[in-house]
Amino acid sequence: MKKRIIAFIMAMVMAVTAAPAGVAFAANNAVVSTNVKAAKNGALKITSVKALDPGKQYNFKYTWSKVDGAKYQYRYKTADSADYSKVKTTKKNSAKISYLSYSDVTFQVRTVKTVDGKKKYGKWVTKELTAKKVDKMLAQALNLKDGYVKNGLIYVGGLYASDKNNSSCDLDIALFAYVSQTSDICYIIQQNGKIINYGYLKTEAQKLSDGTEYTAIKSGSDSSTGKEETYGYVFDDKVEGGAGYVITADGKKVVAKEMDVQAAWDIQSVTE
Repeated sequence: MKKRIIAFIMAMVMAVTAAPAGVAFAANNAVVSTNVKAAKNGALKITSVKALDPGKQYNFKYTWSKVDGAKYQYRYKTADSADYSKVKTTKKNSAKISYLSYSDVTFQVRTVKTVDGKKKYGKWVTKELTAKKVDKMLAQALNLKDGYVKNGLIYVGGLYASDKNNSSCDLDIALFAYVSQTSDICYIIQQNGKIINYGYLKTEAQKLSDGTEYTAIKSGSDSSTGKEETYGYVFDDKVEGGAGYVITADGKKVVAKEMDVQAAWDIQSVTE
């Protein structure tokens, strides 16, 4: 698992340093389906929902049973929308929807038949997905463990270092990204149990005097000192006794361990 997280982080850092802002995340082509308890409406039943790898939007594919002689109309709405989307008509028994903001989502489909020159509409069949369910489906679609996606964010990875003899080395760095915009990575820096800085990651490759290459974080002014601070990190599974290094504001290299996923979310929750 550690190697996969390191590879994921390196890919994200390369996306930030080499790609222009707004470049969509090139994830794998996996899909994940959730079994749907069919809503009864004559012969029409929603049979499956699949979460697709997100790009700049959240993408889901809905499939329903075929009804002889019918076309289908569908629409959807998110929790932050007052109204449903524009109704679309299709001959297929499936549809892909895409929406921008992370949210609960409600999807509806109905039959439409032409009888004696008049259109006859069936009742709407509804399927609701809570935001929590959306998180779980997206995590599976992205081939991530359950718990790595919360509230529309991906936990990319994190390191923590602790030295009882040096308070500057009690340092945690956690990295997150929005599921729909993973080229933009957010960082959170915690020192001595206190959040000292967070924001969008603007990376810069640097070297220490011993030749160690690391990713520098230009964190701006420290909230307590008012001075501009630069921290850094290195993910390296070859480091004895750890998962990499963190670089303190005074340029010290400290062996760090991989952060526990729940600990990372505990840190992130403070910044909400």
